[in-house]
Amino acid sequence: MALRCQHLGFIAGQAQKSVLLLRDKSPNLEPYRFLYSDYKPQRWAYEVYEMYRRLLLVGVLPLLGDGIVRVFIGIFVCIWTAHIARELWPFNRSTTCVLLVVATLQILFVYFCASLILT
Repeated sequence: MALRCQHLGFIAGQAQKSVLLLRDKSPNLEPYRFLYSDYKPQRWAYEVYEMYRRLLLVGVLPLLGDGIVRVFIGIFVCIWTAHIARELWPFNRSTTCVLLVVATLQILFVYFCASLILT
């Protein structure tokens, strides 16, 4: 039974590789390749999460209450985002993943400095 499950897992892995190979060689998808080429296939939804994060930090956060409230919400969002990025490791190249975490920590540092100025 265990051998059969391993065999089915191997077949599923091979099927996924062949689908990815077809996706990468498809001329119809060439104009859209920049949208998904950097991400691991299992992490395609990370771009949607990233857009919601940007909308929250740029579009919603300025509309919220007092300045210090906005700063601490921004700090919380940045800590959460850095943790998610570190755990998911969504990109194909590890250097891009490290750059994502470092950029998120830089935004966190900006919010931290804003909290020092406002308090």
